[in-house]
Amino acid sequence: MPAADTTPRRLAPDERREQLLEAARRLLDDQPLSELSTAAIAREAGVARGLIHHYFGGKQGLFVELVRSMVRMPPPAAVPGDPRPVEEVVEDAMDRWLTMVERHKGTWLLSVGGHDAEVEAVLDDARELAGERFLSLAGLTPTPERRAWMRAYSAFCEEATLEWLQRARMDREAVHRLLTTTLIDLVRRYA
Repeated sequence: MPAADTTPRRLAPDERREQLLEAARRLLDDQPLSELSTAAIAREAGVARGLIHHYFGGKQGLFVELVRSMVRMPPPAAVPGDPRPVEEVVEDAMDRWLTMVERHKGTWLLSVGGHDAEVEAVLDDARELAGERFLSLAGLTPTPERRAWMRAYSAFCEEATLEWLQRARMDREAVHRLLTTTLIDLVRRYA
């Protein structure tokens, strides 16, 4: 039987960046960022450490890009004026969001602490976009007040994920139920 080819494969820049991000995602599920070295990430990806610096400028830049890619969710299948009841739209949106959080658990837990200005800016943009998308899907005009309650709801969502993923006081189903019913109640009361 011939030996497996272990020659490094040349990848397009976007493919190489994604390879490095995926390696970092895997490692962050098992260890904190402070203990993760660029050498370990490079080893996991099967590349030279210098590529991390080339593509991301270092570990911090890599982490910011991990957060950015994590929150870059595709638009929902629903469109503004969706004929489905708002309850179904909320159920679908919450399931998609919790799936993203669960898939990127290590990155998520590191990012929601608010300790890094660059990461916080990425999350802040994602919160705004998510709020705008939801208001549009629910057929609600995005007034300053509605934007404010979406921001407050975002903080509530983030804390609920910590109760689930970090403190283990809730499971996914309980978090889903809590967040879904709360958002539906917000829409009914303030729409």
